[in-house]
Amino acid sequence: MSAHAFDTLAFANRLQAVGVDRALSEALADALGAQFAHLATRDDLRTFATGLDLDKLATKDDLRNFATKDDLRNFATKDDLRDLEHRLTIRLGTMLIVAIGALAALVRIGV
Repeated sequence: MSAHAFDTLAFANRLQAVGVDRALSEALADALGAQFAHLATRDDLRTFATGLDLDKLATKDDLRNFATKDDLRNFATKDDLRDLEHRLTIRLGTMLIVAIGALAALVRIGV
């Protein structure tokens, strides 16, 4: 289980309260919940940072930004962190656009 708190049941119930179909609301909640499982925790960051010369690699503020566990294992420079931040922003934006599009489609068809 992820260390990040995301209440999929509350999210699905909230969507259903505004008229979203149960199956769709549960699918959206599961998809978002699965994404949270891939985020690095503070413990992941601490484990990764042990033994590194952080002054050469990145600032502590850089490491506090969200990253996936796999990305943390592979990055080496501040440029890598900037690229990672860009990719995560695109990933989150895409997820939001898909969710909003699905909701808009449901509203149009009167579900």
